[in-house]
Amino acid sequence: SNMLQMLKLAFVFWLTTSITTVFSQSNCSELFFSEYIEGSGLNKGLEIYNPSMNTIDLSNYSIKVFTNGNANAGITIPLTGTLDGDSVYVVTHSGATAALKDSADLTSGALTFNGDDAVALVSTTDTVDVIGIIGTDPGSAWSSGGVSTQNQTILRNSTVQVGIGNDSTSFDPSIEW
Repeated sequence: SNMLQMLKLAFVFWLTTSITTVFSQSNCSELFFSEYIEGSGLNKGLEIYNPSMNTIDLSNYSIKVFTNGNANAGITIPLTGTLDGDSVYVVTHSGATAALKDSADLTSGALTFNGDDAVALVSTTDTVDVIGIIGTDPGSAWSSGGVSTQNQTILRNSTVQVGIGNDSTSFDPSIEW
């Protein structure tokens, strides 16, 4: 019993130290995309991650889609509700498969994009993350190293702590995805 108690204390110390180390290294308090789903038909989805420990009011955020190299968003989807710290918020197309929609916090028939459309997460007027390059048509997709924005589900690398602003002139999905 004494040995079990010591193991429990050692585990709690290790866990506390590990958590403190992770959060002390994290300098991001802004939301960013953590998963991108560009499947066949209407199977589209985006996962947004809150890396902070604070609950964030999503009414200040929207998703914007820039189709076919357009510099102006053709689609804007306002977000609703709140997102707890260290949690995700999932948006899917309302016509996606039941399995995909079952994971959604928000479904929208407006969430349409293909591999060649830039998708942005916007806070009020500031772009906090972009998949692709706004105002650029890459052909069929942004693609590198086997990672593509067309017909793939891609996950952000766990080392990423901050989104990509809208001033980017290049987008290589194999670097962060």
